[in-house]
Amino acid sequence: MNRVVLSTLLALLTVSCTKEMPTSTFGCIDQHAANHNPDVDYNDGTCTYIHVVEFEVLYYKAGNWDPFADDILIKNEADIKIEVCSNSDFFGVAFGSFDIESADPTTSYLWTAPSQFILDNSTWYWRLKDDDDNPIGDGDDLIAEGSFNAIVDGNGAYIESTSPDNTTKIRIHYDVR
Repeated sequence: MNRVVLSTLLALLTVSCTKEMPTSTFGCIDQHAANHNPDVDYNDGTCTYIHVVEFEVLYYKAGNWDPFADDILIKNEADIKIEVCSNSDFFGVAFGSFDIESADPTTSYLWTAPSQFILDNSTWYWRLKDDDDNPIGDGDDLIAEGSFNAIVDGNGAYIESTSPDNTTKIRIHYDVR
């Protein structure tokens, strides 16, 4: 009888003292990475990031961007350029393109990024402008603007963003590495 009681007590003691070891989840914990996993508790160095390669304007709204144009001294043409920035006031522009002169609003235009900067998991802002070089003109005219989040809006190769009034669409091509 004592053996049965002793065996039962030992069995209960052994089972009740067994501690289950937690398992670690490995992966990327950087919330700005393209492959961020919120369930990871151990960073294994596998984070990848979105590196901008090219910018493209797919289409934009036609308009009279140079109201002072007389087509003799001052041409009425859209000399477009694109800017991308991490803040809505465009202080510290991350990318500013060269101008495309006499641009056609129905033609797609592509710029290579001069430096392949990283788009992180935040809201980014873009604007398309008519670059006025004329001395009498009214300065650069805003054609359209918009915003995007590279992690949310990206598809693995590019991000597309349309202006709120649906008159302009841009595409940002990127590499994930």
